[in-house]
Amino acid sequence: MPHCVIEYARSLADKCDLSELLRRVHQAAFDSGLFGLEDIKTRALAVDHYLTGSGHAEFVHINLKILSGRSAEQKQQLSQRVLGAAVSFLGDLIASCSVEVSDMDRASYAKKVS
Repeated sequence: MPHCVIEYARSLADKCDLSELLRRVHQAAFDSGLFGLEDIKTRALAVDHYLTGSGHAEFVHINLKILSGRSAEQKQQLSQRVLGAAVSFLGDLIASCSVEVSDMDRASYAKKVS
């Protein structure tokens, strides 16, 4: 844990190295001290159709899905660290960058690792 899911305006792919954005978000999650490196999964999903405000401004939204049980302070620190890493890389390329931390219920979460 966590699952770091980066949604982004597809046109952003022409303006920056998305693999570097993934690397920075991944590293920021690790730097939080809340997770082992081997537990972090990071992926990016391009969005083709969207509206932002009154237009079509490029955006990045990062959802950090973590197992329940972390304090509000830990989640806030995590979101700020990841936001800082993304914004420092993206700079003025986007109009909006946001981060959300979502709890996944421990009792219902299941996985198989080979």
